[in-house]
Amino acid sequence: RSCDGNVQRASDLKDYFPQFLWVLRDFHLRLVDGKGEGISEKQYLENALSSIPGHDDKNRLRDVIKDLFKMRDCATLVRPLVDEDELRNIQSVPYDSLRPQFRQQAENLVDKVFSSLQPKAIQGTFISGPAFVALVSEYCKAINASTVPIIQSAWSSAVQEQLRLCQRQAMH
Repeated sequence: RSCDGNVQRASDLKDYFPQFLWVLRDFHLRLVDGKGEGISEKQYLENALSSIPGHDDKNRLRDVIKDLFKMRDCATLVRPLVDEDELRNIQSVPYDSLRPQFRQQAENLVDKVFSSLQPKAIQGTFISGPAFVALVSEYCKAINASTVPIIQSAWSSAVQEQLRLCQRQAMH
């Protein structure tokens, strides 16, 4: 519910949500459509989010993801190691010992993430690091109290906290 008591729709929240990046590790499928034509990772995600008749529960989840995240992408990574024993202890395997294809895909993923990073903005205004921390804190308080965070009230609380902090600093 919003501050005025109205129910928030998922589509009303999409401006507040970050980009959605679905990372699939140990991916072994070929990226092709039903006709055998090559497709991108992003198209693979969009195909996975398509409704399937008779799967109402899963279709609702697909619809929520499409409604909440207007910018979506996908990255696939092959299995980093072939040997099962090494895979169980991957934390002790040097990066250079991982499969070259995995390393290349991981580096592409890092590039994709860093090239799409944007500062957090609410209502067209970029927020500072401390304001972002205050906002996340408000979300955590709501979630820990088993309630759904209300974006507008969480943002208002975060702004009020920042104003109190600025006032204290100005008075000292």
